[in-house]
Amino acid sequence: MIFRAKDLETGTDVTVRRFFPRGMGEGGLEEEERTAFDIAVQRFTCAIHPALRGVISGGCDAVDGVPFIVSEWLEGAPISQQLASGPMQPRRAIDILMGALEVSEVISELLAEQAVWVETDPCSIIEASDDPKRGTTFGISPFKWLGSDEERRSLKPLIQLTEDLMGWKNKLVNDQAGNGLAIWLKWLKQHAFQATLAETRENLAAATGAPPPPPTSRLVRQSTRPMVPRAATVQVQMVPVQRTKPSKVPLILGLTGLLIALGIGGWVAKTGEVPFKKFFEARNTEAAPTVRKSALDYAPPLPTQYDDEEEEEAPAAAAAATPAAPSGEKVYQVRDADLLVKKVNETVTLEGKLESVSRNTDKTQIFLQLEITERSDACGYVISRDATGPLSLEELTKLEGKTIRIRGKVGVGAGKFGKRPKIQIMGPDSLKVL
Repeated sequence: MIFRAKDLETGTDVTVRRFFPRGMGEGGLEEEERTAFDIAVQRFTCAIHPALRGVISGGCDAVDGVPFIVSEWLEGAPISQQLASGPMQPRRAIDILMGALEVSEVISELLAEQAVWVETDPCSIIEASDDPKRGTTFGISPFKWLGSDEERRSLKPLIQLTEDLMGWKNKLVNDQAGNGLAIWLKWLKQHAFQATLAETRENLAAATGAPPPPPTSRLVRQSTRPMVPRAATVQVQMVPVQRTKPSKVPLILGLTGLLIALGIGGWVAKTGEVPFKKFFEARNTEAAPTVRKSALDYAPPLPTQYDDEEEEEAPAAAAAATPAAPSGEKVYQVRDADLLVKKVNETVTLEGKLESVSRNTDKTQIFLQLEITERSDACGYVISRDATGPLSLEELTKLEGKTIRIRGKVGVGAGKFGKRPKIQIMGPDSLKVL
């Protein structure tokens, strides 16, 4: 359900999309799912790219738990209208595919999870008319994070998009068709569950003669910004884009809030006292409640941006921000992997024998694989930009076979036994050889 709305804070037009993860009338998200969704939305807001209709905010309706995303509004027409008159020219199709790959790679870096994170239905891909510099733009796919690990990692949405753009669905196509696009599509069908987004971009450029794409590190550095969370209760005036009835909830909540504000204002003017002041003072003296954590695939710490000239200083700054484990704090062992998976975004200390050191496929991270037990394959990792000095691949490899202790924030990834804890090593002080 999509609405065109007015952001009352900035005065700009926005898109509000409510979506129903279990189908219409089946309710919204559970508590842990809401936590997962809130974290994902915060990461989405950090992505900036000309081909992305940026996410402004999001959350879950307080009344029915139905999730929503607020993103920028762009005037334009969906490319499905153009496809109604025939297939696209190969060069245009290649540009659209490259845009989808670049945006997905930026978001994948923010969420630490490879996936095609954008909508690939031609009805959802908009050709911006009010800003020609934007060109073809994509929206975030709100359902992607709900799928299984295998579904998220699959590049099959790009296969369908290519066939839609070129009119190749259910057709036999010569390998040389589409200026080399057909040979790339053939490769993609064979590697849809194994290839990374970076490899797919590079192969697309090589097969079609397109300019070499920027490396992942530069692409991410240019297309992310620091996280500045904005409340999910963004006030908007909504007008339905589709033939759907707009919710009356925002109007009811707005009127209720106005009446409450007027009542409180009258009380203060009459008595000079703030209502419920003693109650809130008492509440503030109580211990903070325990926050229920959720095991998320995309919860590792958000990458920090650095300018090129500051990149060499980044590891030292990161190390300073990661103090040594406080005295008396629990030191987890690799057998405690099940416990660590539940401590997403918490800072912990993990100890174990280092079995191997390796780079991931797109060379954005270095993984420190600790000893694998019958139930655990916990690991540590270093983002490539931090992999200098003692944290370089060469120096870390020298530690193989030794028992190490690492300290950092917990993230969760896909492992040999399902979800596995990943501890981010931020600086040299975060790693100790025992």
